[in-house]
Amino acid sequence: MGALRFVGPAFQTALEEVKRDYPFLNMSQTFVITTDNVVEEYTCGESSDIEIAEYYYTRRQTCPIDGQDCWTLFILSGCTNSIAGQQRFANGVNKVLMASGVTSAYQTDKSSFPTLLSSVITQSSPIFLATFLKLIQLYQWEHVTIVTEIGGLSKGYESGARGIYRLISSVTPQIQVTFIPVSLTGPVNVSVLNNILDRFAASSRVMILAADSLLANKLLIQARVRGMTDGSYVYIITSSASVPFSGSRLRNISDEHHFEEARKSYPSCILVDLGADRQFIINQAMAPTYPFVDAWKLASKRDYNYTYPPDKQVANELRLQHLPVDFNNGALLAKQFFGRTFQTKVGNVTFDQLGQRVPQVLIGYYDVDNDSFIPFLAYEPRPNFPELENLRQHKWSGGLWPVPSTPRCGFNGMGCDTRSAFQSTAIGVGLSVVVLISTAALLVGRRQVH
Repeated sequence: MGALRFVGPAFQTALEEVKRDYPFLNMSQTFVITTDNVVEEYTCGESSDIEIAEYYYTRRQTCPIDGQDCWTLFILSGCTNSIAGQQRFANGVNKVLMASGVTSAYQTDKSSFPTLLSSVITQSSPIFLATFLKLIQLYQWEHVTIVTEIGGLSKGYESGARGIYRLISSVTPQIQVTFIPVSLTGPVNVSVLNNILDRFAASSRVMILAADSLLANKLLIQARVRGMTDGSYVYIITSSASVPFSGSRLRNISDEHHFEEARKSYPSCILVDLGADRQFIINQAMAPTYPFVDAWKLASKRDYNYTYPPDKQVANELRLQHLPVDFNNGALLAKQFFGRTFQTKVGNVTFDQLGQRVPQVLIGYYDVDNDSFIPFLAYEPRPNFPELENLRQHKWSGGLWPVPSTPRCGFNGMGCDTRSAFQSTAIGVGLSVVVLISTAALLVGRRQVH
């Protein structure tokens, strides 16, 4: 386990809760710590599959009482450099492996890897990507521009943006999508920003901007300079723009002016991000009424998404079954999580039919008075409610809402039939002239008769 100083307290607290709430379960945990020399403070340092195998075969404790059923469960913390190897090993010995950080493609291959679970909620989730399509269909936007960062520290933005592009491009009726990959990392010439905005203005009024907040701000500032934040354009961002972080980088003094300037553009933005209890996670990991509100628990929940309660609940259910349950059958045990929602002390935890955590995705508008994004829509698909859920009325900065998909006269301004308008005006003027002449002639004729 890497970063033990951060996740250790949360693991220990979770174990204490299990013992208190389910006293009939005999549970213990062992930290398998990497033997590699981890020098940097924030280095992952996760144990390798070789170290886990060595622990399992040589140091793992057997059941305290002979003949008692035992359940060996592997739980991975925030990150690992050998997730695929660890998943292959756990599946090979038919044991459940719960990933609470990164995962792999093995997660969705249930025919070959039936023992894998994932409690992580990320923006790479299919539910997160589907939220953009749901949003676009809700407001009947027929033209969309996707701008994605292709440089920088994380390749996740580009991967997610391409997933959104494939999803939106494949639906019927067809949605016209313009895809613009660009690097906004480091110094960016104004001409690059203007070129993006020119292509945007020429093809749509709705932009999905997949980049961390520092990079997104560069484009939002230039959009405001060009008068494109007046409410006639909408920018759908994926990174909370008003938080003290720029993506995975801490904000520094040199970045501050970017945020202060970009904040003036936020009223033209919509934030799509992960949430919990109808609040964006970046602001609060759990409701203040929960009994675990302390700094390290919040940090563990937010950064590592670690939670034990679902495991203990399933274990207790199986213990109470009349028919004997083979606790050595990892595939059978993992299946007990599929398609279920667990009500826990740290909020509801839902798994889909593949054993993946179902995230709660929120869509928010920017509240100028509170300097924060307020959720007004939520997407957390359930069997009886597969659509977006309305939370409150949306507040828009100006103009019409929803923003019209196409300008009244088209993107090039030539959509209005100016020729017909001219002809109608000419005909009207001509008729007026004829009426005037006829009236004048009639008056002259009468005067001559007299």
